[in-house]
Order: sequence, then C-alpha cells, then structure tokens
Amino acid sequence: MPHHALIVDDEPSICWALKRALEGESFKTAVASTAEEGLELAKQTSFAIVLLDVRLPGIDGLSALPQFQATTNNAPIIVMTAFGDLDTAVSAVRLGASDYLTKPFKLEDILQTCHRAVKSASKSMPKRDSTTDAEDFIVGKSAAMQQVFKQIAVVADSDLPVLITGETGTGKELVAQAIARHS
Repeated sequence: MPHHALIVDDEPSICWALKRALEGESFKTAVASTAEEGLELAKQTSFAIVLLDVRLPGIDGLSALPQFQATTNNAPIIVMTAFGDLDTAVSAVRLGASDYLTKPFKLEDILQTCHRAVKSASKSMPKRDSTTDAEDFIVGKSAAMQQVFKQIAVVADSDLPVLITGETGTGKELVAQAIARHS
C-alpha cells in the first residue's frame, strides 16, 4: 500500500521535482504552496510524511510545524530550507522535525530520508520547547557546515555525552558552546 506524502513549498519547480521523485518511489503525493493550504490537505488525508519548507508566504514552516504534527497525528516532518543556520536547525529539531535538509539537495538524499523517516515513524522522539536567547557565533552556508548545524541540533536534544575532536583551530570550543546553549 503506498504511503501518502505532503509537500509544502512555494517553489513550483521544487514541488514538481519532489512530486515526481516520490511518485516514482510509490508515494501518493499532494502539494501545497502555503502552510495554511497544507494544513487543510492534512485534515482531509492521512499523510505518512510531510516535507515542509521553512520560508513560506503566510505562516512560516517552523511556526506551522506543531500544527502539522497535531493534524497528521505526528507523521514524520522533514524541514527543508535554502537559508539554513544553526538556530533554524535547532528550532526544527526541537519542534519535532524528524530531519532537516538544506536546498539544494540531491533527490536521492531526500528519497532516502523519506524512506528512513517512514520506517522509523513508530519511534517517538522527545520534543522540547525551543527557546534560545544566546547568539550563535558559528557561521557558514556550505553543505559541510549545514551538516555540522544538523549534528549540533541532534546532540543538543539528547542526554548523551558528546566527544568533539578535530585539529587545532577548527572550532571545537564553538561547537561545544553551541551544544551547551541549545541543550
């Protein structure tokens, strides 16, 4: 039985590409260009996964994330953004996103992420309030930095000890401070 996927993004080309790729993987898809439209669709259909852009007209993706969780009965939500930074990654994870991807991404990566999220949907992740008042001093827009932001967000939301290694001057102390601030 195919899974239903909801794509919420205001860029028609992204929606078209994601829809085609997911349908090629036996997902039934619905597309919305605003969070409000996506929430209406979510009331009508039981979605197994939601792909949610951060920057949307009207309600932004992060603000709408809790409403999508409630409306979709906590279906996995993959947050997508072209403007990723540490605060956005931490907020997305803390609000309950199952994953966080930065645009541009490879379709193979998002398909793997979708399959992984649907498989692990039965596992519940702890959710915490997203309140931060400290500024972050880690900057970067590269794919490698986006991966660092994602890893910081994931480990900051857990109770596990973290070992940070690397060459002198690579920013280990900044990463440790970011984890502490977001814990």
